[in-house]
This record gives sequence, structure tokens and C-alpha cells, in this order.
Amino acid sequence: MTRPLAIGSIAAVLLVVAACDSSNVSSPRVPGSPSFAKGGGGPSCSITLPAPQVRLLPAVREVAREVNEAFGNASSSVSCGVINGIDQRFNTLVGFLDRADADQNLDAACGIATGLGNELEALANAGKFNPTVTHPPQAGDNVVENMQFITSMFCMNAGHPAA
Repeated sequence: MTRPLAIGSIAAVLLVVAACDSSNVSSPRVPGSPSFAKGGGGPSCSITLPAPQVRLLPAVREVAREVNEAFGNASSSVSCGVINGIDQRFNTLVGFLDRADADQNLDAACGIATGLGNELEALANAGKFNPTVTHPPQAGDNVVENMQFITSMFCMNAGHPAA
């Protein structure tokens, strides 16, 4: 079932927040966009992020769009249950980030994003989906690497060493 739905120096926090709010990432997934169907006549399942409240978070939205693209490929064997779990964690990630500067929880965002990146990497390594997707010129074409990159930004600005 699809649901519609900081620590470090101040300069570093503002830098990552600005990067995540930047409009340089094109084609972020629009809230309420249609989901893809897995299997003939089966349930629709996708990553569907809530509408922005405070921050647009285009980098997170773009990675979610890329994940949807990769999972929507006919060669993907990722089940709706797994996709719905990933959707819930993306929504939790947005919940930690779509806040005013003082209220963001970059420690939690680091943890959630790390788990998401690890799961996407494991699914790709198991041959469950091809992580290569179409992309805007600013990003790479591998959704796992893109997730790992934005994770590194959250973790660095939360004061955690690079993994």
C-alpha cells in the first residue's frame, strides 16, 4: 500500500542544508506522482515522499525518484513489501530533514540514510535490481552511489567520520 505522504560547525550545517535545498538537482519526484505497478495487475508500490513543509530536499527527492526508476524496471525482482519498507524509511528521513535548521536531526538522518544505502547496495549485489538509472547531469547514474553520497553529507555534518 503506497502512502502519499546537527551538529558540526554552523557553516558546515548550513552548507549541507543549502546543498540539499539547492535547485541544481532536476526532476525531483513530485509528491503524488503516479506509482509503478510490480507484476501484472499486482499492487502498485513506490517511494512516495510527502510534500515539502520547510525544505524542498531536492537531493533526497531525486534519489527517491532514481530508486523508483530502478525498482520499476522490468528486470527488478524487488517485492512491494521491501519497497514499502524502503518508502517508510525515506519518509522518516524526510521527517528528520524537512525542518528549520535548529530542529533538523542530522544524527538520525545519518543513521536512516546509512541503512537505506546498505540495503540498496545489498539488493543490487544480490541482482534484485540494476542500480544504473537515467540521471540529471549533476549526478552519477548509479542510485546506490548517489544514496551513499547524500548519506556522507548528512553524516559529515552530524560530526560522524566518513564510513
